[in-house]
Amino acid sequence: MKKTFSKRTITLIALTAVLALIYILQIIATSKTGVKTVKTEIDSEEITITKGMNSLEEIHLVKTSENQWVVGENQYPADSSTVSGFDRSLKEIKLLGAVSSVTNNAERYGLDDGHKITVSSYANKKLLHTISIGKNTSTGNQCYVQLDGKNTIYLASGALHSTFDATTDSVRSKNVYSLPSSEISSVTVKTKDGLYTLQKETKDSTDDTPAKVSWNLTENTTGTNVSVSSEKVSSWLNSVSSVNVSSWDKNSSGYKKDADAVATLSVKSSSDEIEIQILEQEEDSESETKYLCASNKSKYNFYVSKYTASNINKNLEELSE
Repeated sequence: MKKTFSKRTITLIALTAVLALIYILQIIATSKTGVKTVKTEIDSEEITITKGMNSLEEIHLVKTSENQWVVGENQYPADSSTVSGFDRSLKEIKLLGAVSSVTNNAERYGLDDGHKITVSSYANKKLLHTISIGKNTSTGNQCYVQLDGKNTIYLASGALHSTFDATTDSVRSKNVYSLPSSEISSVTVKTKDGLYTLQKETKDSTDDTPAKVSWNLTENTTGTNVSVSSEKVSSWLNSVSSVNVSSWDKNSSGYKKDADAVATLSVKSSSDEIEIQILEQEEDSESETKYLCASNKSKYNFYVSKYTASNINKNLEELSE
């Protein structure tokens, strides 16, 4: 019996054949252009990122003796995931082929002095290598680079320009503090209307019942008489066990407790005591409000979102059964 194919099937077969041919040609082209990977097994201990030739915009990252990354003259704690991304990109650079060796082509590839990003990495105070990064390609999956000051321009895998197009503020850690909510033993919220304190009580398990955690209202001067829900308190503490900033305040340093603060949240755990204050509520625009805060866990004041502020300044009635 003669087997026939529909036009749709024939089209799909033809398209598959074309895609397979393109794939084969890409493999052949890759083998001819000599794709190579520049690798180093050494972890960076220092990274500098300079945009163009403007040293004022240089980002300086250093790994401390405690194995923590800090950024800038003030040694702000850096975001570990961001720096890890930098380090991974520097330890393995895949070069897809040389595209030019003429220096006057630099502007075409975004590698002129006004636009390139220069990244240098160091270990043991010695330079590992330097990469100059030009613009990303139109697909966004590759970019143009030069290595160690040489004139050859390569096409490299990855959108490295986007990766390293950073600022000190964007590299800086946004976390004020973080601790497991299960370790919190008591919490106090103080406002101009009074304060309340919640204390954790844990009942040990028996043969018949599992261990049970409950939260009791041990102090209350707010004038609101409620019976608190341990379930609501536990859910709330999951939110305040870690606080991230929306932005840092550049004009302040050092924690000074303010008796006139809008609200003060005090958290005690088995190993730490944390305090965070809402100092001011600022109208940033018609639709946005900024909340200036301070904490004993930060040398610098910071702004938090409305959601975070509402958790710091928690209304006792919201925790009632």
